[in-house]
Amino acid sequence: MGFTGLPGAGVTSVARLMCSEFGALPMSMASHPRMRLEAELGVKGYSAEAGQLLARYRIERERAEPLCWIRPFHRRLMRTVRMSRPSRLVITGILTRKELFYCKAMGARLIHLAAPETVRRQRIGLRFPTEPTPAHTTLNKLVHVEPGIWDLIIDTDEPYPEFVHSIRLLLARF
Repeated sequence: MGFTGLPGAGVTSVARLMCSEFGALPMSMASHPRMRLEAELGVKGYSAEAGQLLARYRIERERAEPLCWIRPFHRRLMRTVRMSRPSRLVITGILTRKELFYCKAMGARLIHLAAPETVRRQRIGLRFPTEPTPAHTTLNKLVHVEPGIWDLIIDTDEPYPEFVHSIRLLLARF
């Protein structure tokens, strides 16, 4: 399964829930650009400035080499599948249209988690980005323009305990 969503929508919470309850293994597409950003630009941690740098860096790299993030992710994914033979994988950090279609082509069921900005801001507090990154803006537009990409779109605007319970029930049936 592949999960997408804006910051504070609950992607990390759902991924952790899937991993703990269903024995799934987590995989993050976002870790590759972030690791390269830290190594090549010397940026540590995740702040608004680092997020903007990452967005610019990601766009520049994708212009130069369109599949630069998917190739290392694919190698890591295949290595994980060969080594552990997981029954389920939870893929997070999917932000671009290319990544969505890559996951879809792999046979992943895509789930988008959506929550209003007020709820998302409340959930992540001070870590809430002051300006959305270009990747998050693109993802938000895709949800409205091409909702058929996702197998399921879930509104996660409930308070935390109820949200987890609702997700648990939905995913058990999915």
